[in-house]
Amino acid sequence: MNSLALCIFLAQFWGLLIFIISLIYLLKGKKGINELVDLVENKGLLSFWGYLALILGLVTINLCNVWKNDWRLLVTLFGWLSTFKGIFILAFPRWTSKICSFYQRQPLVGIFLLILALVISLWLIWISGTYLPQS
Repeated sequence: MNSLALCIFLAQFWGLLIFIISLIYLLKGKKGINELVDLVENKGLLSFWGYLALILGLVTINLCNVWKNDWRLLVTLFGWLSTFKGIFILAFPRWTSKICSFYQRQPLVGIFLLILALVISLWLIWISGTYLPQS
């Protein structure tokens, strides 16, 4: 599999993953945000999510680490953000809990971010499905 095909696969993967998760939590509304806070309070589950984010990020940046001014940059940024998120969760679990508590107190901020994530994910799915390499 060539580099471009891997980037297209990862764009579709990240796009679908973010779309599904954002849509689920948007449909749940404030209840969904409360569920996320409960999830963070469980230290074992939080560690699992930290390792999962770290692994997904490292796989992404090892397969598609493209710093060009096109859609592949977004895939690369998702990889790096996921890597840093995993490190942050594992290194600073209390801060992670405080951040989630902020979204519980300010649910509109969380809902705005979920809508933004939904729009970005739809664009990523669309662009990865329509991208034709230039000959």
